[in-house]
Amino acid sequence: MTQIDGRWHIEAQTPMGKQVSTLHITTDGGDARGTLLGPDGKETPIEEGKVDGSSVSFKVHLPAPVKMTLKINLEFDDDAVVGKIKAGIMPASKATGTRLPV
Repeated sequence: MTQIDGRWHIEAQTPMGKQVSTLHITTDGGDARGTLLGPDGKETPIEEGKVDGSSVSFKVHLPAPVKMTLKINLEFDDDAVVGKIKAGIMPASKATGTRLPV
C-alpha cells in the first residue's frame, strides 16, 4: 500500500497557467485531513477528505482572490502523485506532484 501521509509538491496546469501548491496530508483509515498551501501563500484546510486505497479526494474552499471551491482527486504512487483539480465552473485541470522531504 502506498504511503500517502506527508508533504507533497503539487502542480496544476490550469487555464490561468501553472499553479503550484503544497499539500500536507495525514490519513486515518478512510479519512484524510490536512492543509493546502496555495500559490498566494495562504494555508487552507482540506474538507471532506476520503481515502480509497491509494486514491484521495477532498475539497478546499478558497475565499480569495475569487471565492470558489476546489474539488481535488489524487492518485498516489510511491513518491509521485497524479490527478485532477476542478476549480469552480472551470474545466478540471491535470495535477502532478512529488513527495517533499520531511
